[in-house]
Amino acid sequence: MALKIQTNKYREFKTKFIYYIDEFFQGNNPSNGIENFWDEFFLYNVNIRYIANKFDTLSDESIIQLKEIFLLLIENSIIILKNSVKNKKKQEENDIHDSQTNVSKIRQSNALDIIYSIFHGILDSKRNNEVIIELLMNKENIHLMNKFVESLKLILLSDVHEVIKAKIIRIIVILITENENNVIHHNYWIQKFLDADTYTTIAKFITETKNETSIIQGFVLISVLANFNKYDSKNPFLILLSNQKDHKFSSVYIYIYI
Repeated sequence: MALKIQTNKYREFKTKFIYYIDEFFQGNNPSNGIENFWDEFFLYNVNIRYIANKFDTLSDESIIQLKEIFLLLIENSIIILKNSVKNKKKQEENDIHDSQTNVSKIRQSNALDIIYSIFHGILDSKRNNEVIIELLMNKENIHLMNKFVESLKLILLSDVHEVIKAKIIRIIVILITENENNVIHHNYWIQKFLDADTYTTIAKFITETKNETSIIQGFVLISVLANFNKYDSKNPFLILLSNQKDHKFSSVYIYIYI
């Protein structure tokens, strides 16, 4: 009986998620007038494939028309990420481990999946550069992107579960590898993550995780960032990579100089 109730609950959540995503992609804002909408929305399991399929149906013009909706989703995802960090800090200070801790982790994980899905859809290689500039590099939106990077790095550099770090690395890989032809976009994201702390965290993650996909994504990230202005002696990724003693990293260093 309990299993049946849980199954029905899962189906209900899944149906609600799809309903709300459909609403968003139609240009509607289902959060209007609903108190605590976002707290509930980020408890739903994110269907990344469903969102990808929705993006596949959109033209560049349609994506630009839905700009405010996508920015709304990104902004509220950022709020969830920031709150999750604050909650974790409070819980650690007070040595609290309860159901709210798990709820916060679920929201954090789902917020990262929403962000990944949106950026993946916007940065698709077939998209016109105008889409990227209008949604992400526009002067009006750059402040939001900066807040997004701050939140992402704050979580990445903190003591969070391996799954969360893997999701963040996956997002960063998308940001710095998709649509590389847009130089402004490409350089912006690279420079945001080109620091010693980020390298150390990613390198540590690679050596500790057993997930092959995550390891590959971690190495992709390091190689792209280390390769950026590789003849600049101040590139922290290149400096730290050259001093890396773990043999796993040797091939990356050699690759950069081939």
